[in-house]
Amino acid sequence: MRRFGARTPVPHSGVATAWSRGGYEHAPAYGISRAGRYGCCVRVACRPWEAALAGPGGIRARNRAEDSAAVRRARTVIEATLPLRRNDRLVMVVGSYGSGKTEVSVNLALRAAAAGRTVQIADLDLVNPYFRCREARRLMEAHGVRVVVPPGALAWADLPIVVPQVLGMLSPPAGTLSLFDVGGDDVGARVLGSLRAGVLAAGYELWQVINPQRPFTRDADGCLAMREAIEGSSRLSVTGLAVNAHLMDETTPDTVLRGLDVARDVARRTGLPIRFVAVMDRLADDPRIRTVGVPVLVMQRRMLPPWRLPAGEKRLPAGRPVPLGRRNGVHGTHRD
Repeated sequence: MRRFGARTPVPHSGVATAWSRGGYEHAPAYGISRAGRYGCCVRVACRPWEAALAGPGGIRARNRAEDSAAVRRARTVIEATLPLRRNDRLVMVVGSYGSGKTEVSVNLALRAAAAGRTVQIADLDLVNPYFRCREARRLMEAHGVRVVVPPGALAWADLPIVVPQVLGMLSPPAGTLSLFDVGGDDVGARVLGSLRAGVLAAGYELWQVINPQRPFTRDADGCLAMREAIEGSSRLSVTGLAVNAHLMDETTPDTVLRGLDVARDVARRTGLPIRFVAVMDRLADDPRIRTVGVPVLVMQRRMLPPWRLPAGEKRLPAGRPVPLGRRNGVHGTHRD
């Protein structure tokens, strides 16, 4: 949590703006302000219908924004589109390499936070040092999401570190969502085997992300083989399917629908439910997407390579590793 100075406006362009007073600021999402210590103007990117919820000039909260009727109504709308049940408290996201698990996890965390839930996410990708949800740590923390990763420079070390706080996430209190972004394939899911006793005691959801555009999950047989490998490695059972068929910027509605067809074949052969179809916001209003008959998770592109980040945006937090011979600060880390 951070305190902001008195009423410092932030330039914006085509985004909703929200003034807030009272309490501490937990940088709002989707046009919903959650309160600022001294009152501040917060820039929030949102979809057009979410901007409409904010109204002209944003939601003007009085006292505590959480108690605002406008905020409650907006959260109700977002909650209705959220592909989560109220009793989904521990959700683990698995799948093949490149299926989009991290993009799904980050967007799901942000949407749940926007709906008013307390959200915590653990980066359990221990096998791939690239495109991990810790890269969006600043973004998620700005929206009130607790991000559990190794401290300091260890967050960027290519080491299989599981911090003790992960154990505390296995039994979240009522109203809190624990999300685990797990590494790819059966190799990445192996870390869940070490948590199996606590996971079984708490009850869980294990969602397999399906993307038929990946080489080993092009059809239902490949997806079933991946599921079997993940279950064998994690010693846990997959409980649901999440469709994230994509070709990055080349994704079309046909790409999404083909992925849904493959997922339906998997669901028919396993009895597993399709929890949602994930689509980028530019495709969400396509009539074919709006009538798919399953919940839709509307996403924004959050996991970007460095050369596509907006000007001035930093993803690496303070404490990132620096080359030998150029060290300063504590434990050889660079301080931004």
